[in-house]
Amino acid sequence: MFTVAQAKPELSGEGTTFVEMVFGGSRLALARVGDRGACLLRQGRLHPLADDHSIVGEFLRHHEIAEADAAQHLHRYIRPEPLASDHGRDTTAQK
Repeated sequence: MFTVAQAKPELSGEGTTFVEMVFGGSRLALARVGDRGACLLRQGRLHPLADDHSIVGEFLRHHEIAEADAAQHLHRYIRPEPLASDHGRDTTAQK
């Protein structure tokens, strides 16, 4: 995404998230690169499996905003700091 944004200025500031899950028996391994969380959909409800690292995710963790407001918040996809500004990576691995 960083390389594409360099070639297309209108995409500057855009990003992406990669999530991978591996199932083995009754266990799940989750790895992700990016700011968005991962969720499990079970019986029509979403259950978070990893933290959302967006500004709104921070608001939710600190109880500064209601879930209903977070879903419509103007900054729900904005990170506090960009991931690729220095070619750095934000990774999370969980079991």
